Amino acid sequence: MVFTDIKNSTKLWENIPIAMALAIKEHFNVMRRQLRSIGGYEVKNEGDALMASFSSVPAAMLWCFKAQELLLTADWPQDILDSNECKAIFSETDPSQLLYRGLSVRMGIHWGRPVSDRDAVTRRMDYYGPMVNRAARICDAADGGEICVSSDVINVIQHLLDDPELERSDSPQAEHVRELRKMGYGKLDLGERKLKGLETPENLYLIHSSVIAGRLNTDPAKSAIAGPTLDM
Repeated sequence: MVFTDIKNSTKLWENIPIAMALAIKEHFNVMRRQLRSIGGYEVKNEGDALMASFSSVPAAMLWCFKAQELLLTADWPQDILDSNECKAIFSETDPSQLLYRGLSVRMGIHWGRPVSDRDAVTRRMDYYGPMVNRAARICDAADGGEICVSSDVINVIQHLLDDPELERSDSPQAEHVRELRKMGYGKLDLGERKLKGLETPENLYLIHSSVIAGRLNTDPAKSAIAGPTLDM
């Protein structure tokens, strides 16, 4: 399960509402194109937030990676790009590396078995329960442009990466894992965190592709604990 949300959206709506309306449309276009490409299911959206489900952890991760990278080159209104919240930011160590541009989207991934039911009005499948609540809180723990995941997600993807049989498989899951390798999957252990409204803490991680890895270095607190990317 994946939740997404846009950082500073309230301020942007107040300051540049016309540009923000266009930007939100572009944001959803990017996200939904990738959902169709990878095979995810849009459960629902509320305002500028989106909830999506996937058949596997690699599919959810791949969607997040591709969406984050494509948002960098999306067709944002000029007023959005001129704002302090959405202006282009390049790496200090590599000025050619674009780290942020346009709307900044936080993402959270959790794996598990939710309670499911078909909405009586929309006739679309909806999901509830502790697993969904935890996924939403994991998203809340991320900053703009970050992908925050639970230890369950890391355990699943690590098991798949360590499986030699997967390299010989032509299943969609195996293909997604191979794509994650090509995109330069890496992780950063944030340690155990207390999530709002939940009694049991969660060991959280930030995951990234090679294109957005430099975002970790813009936060001194996170770059100080950043280790090497996962050896695959």
